[in-house]
Amino acid sequence: MTAAPPGPASVWLAGYRAARTRFPPRTPTADWPAGTQAREQVHGHLAGLRPGQAGALGALLDWLAGQEGGSWQQRWLASGSDAAGLDGGSCPAAG
Repeated sequence: MTAAPPGPASVWLAGYRAARTRFPPRTPTADWPAGTQAREQVHGHLAGLRPGQAGALGALLDWLAGQEGGSWQQRWLASGSDAAGLDGGSCPAAG
């Protein structure tokens, strides 16, 4: 008796594992160029992505500006919101 050929799931899993070995995930970084832009630049860019939420975005950026750190990402991490699993709708700035 011959063994049945591998099913689609096992073929996919083998390919996934091979790709993960060949291309391991990058180490997360706390800084990138956009993270150090001025508040007005960040607000202008993001307000275009979330029309109608410019006021909430401004409140979030104002709140983040009061946190420790040299970039927006560092401030978000320093606030403890990331570790607490908070998103933009439940962070203290959402008031």
